[in-house]
Amino acid sequence: MEVTSYPWLNTVVGGLLTVAVVLLVVVNGAFLAGVLFTRDRRFVNRWTRPLVMTDAALLVAAVAAPLSGVAVGLGLKAFGAVAGTVSGWTAGLFGK
Repeated sequence: MEVTSYPWLNTVVGGLLTVAVVLLVVVNGAFLAGVLFTRDRRFVNRWTRPLVMTDAALLVAAVAAPLSGVAVGLGLKAFGAVAGTVSGWTAGLFGK
């Protein structure tokens, strides 16, 4: 199970991290372009709060993805160790 799970886990975590960083750059670039083209104070007042909330959500996703990947990887290792130990204990009970 570990052999097939780790590459898939790394792919998913890496993809989520990449998407979060790209979206962070795109959203902030769009806001900067809007500020530079309109030069309107109302634009800044209207869109600063949603921009900050979006940035916070994307940063949480960018930080949580690798941390959750590490946690799941450690859980898979622990499960593998426990499953190996239990199968070792029960190997002689049911014959070969």
